[in-house]
Amino acid sequence: MPTAFNAIFLGQLDVIDTVEGNSGAEEASLLVCQTFGGPNDPLLNDAVTWSPFGNTYGRNDHDNAAFGGNFQDQFSIDGGPPQTFDTSVQYFATIKYVDAPPVQITAVIEQDTDGNTYLVPEINANSDQYALELSGIRSLTLDGIANNNNSGLSNNRQEWDIARCFTTGTLIKTYRGLVKVENLRVGDRIPTLDHGLQTLRWVGSQTALASGAFTPVLIRAGAFGNDRDLLVSQQHRMLISDWRVALHTGHAEAFAPAKHLVNGRDIVMKPGGLVTYHHLMFDQDELIWGEGCLSESFHPGIEAWNSFED
Repeated sequence: MPTAFNAIFLGQLDVIDTVEGNSGAEEASLLVCQTFGGPNDPLLNDAVTWSPFGNTYGRNDHDNAAFGGNFQDQFSIDGGPPQTFDTSVQYFATIKYVDAPPVQITAVIEQDTDGNTYLVPEINANSDQYALELSGIRSLTLDGIANNNNSGLSNNRQEWDIARCFTTGTLIKTYRGLVKVENLRVGDRIPTLDHGLQTLRWVGSQTALASGAFTPVLIRAGAFGNDRDLLVSQQHRMLISDWRVALHTGHAEAFAPAKHLVNGRDIVMKPGGLVTYHHLMFDQDELIWGEGCLSESFHPGIEAWNSFED
């Protein structure tokens, strides 16, 4: 698991750990019944990259000044200045998605000493983590406190596949020809491999520093039969079909996250500067063409669906 991971910024809120030197967050109830995000401002657009600053979480069992110490674990958001960790609280919460029914989870909320507050991924790939990755998150409501007695900045966490997406300038095949992804609109009709023309139900975008988990993957022209370079997010799942797929999986085709295809030659990481990711969602997961390559618009995975059967 990485020490840098994706998170969602919830805002600068009331400080919930007001008494140092202990393991509790005394004012955790201040956030109960609050809702973050909504139809016109989905949380999906507030994704950030959280990474350690000047440490490797060596004091991850203590919060700021816990137990009379002054360990000052620090972290950075999107490569910015250091922020001092204060507390971590688990809340019973409700997630509402852009295109899926709401679910209840136990959400991990972490805060710095200035009240900057974040929804962070799980330590393990459990059902709560599957829920975070099920679809684009529209809003989060904190329903109650599950545990406000955590003692500090937790260990390495899941990367969190917030969204699989294309970058600005990618040509998407549509019913009216090739269109740059940033020019697509809700209601556009997009050819899909399995279900013909499908209506685009939601589009979103976010701009981030091209570093850490937000470093895009460059698929050079010709790598997958594409005429132009294709730049996608690390978790963007590409459809691949060659003799190696059959050898390793027994199937003619398989999906693979772009980051797992990096070979240092025609598929490479491209860090540096800013990158804008564009999210495309339909009524269901679809295979669409971007720069001539087939990839998934959205795919929750079997585990995600199974985790909500009851």
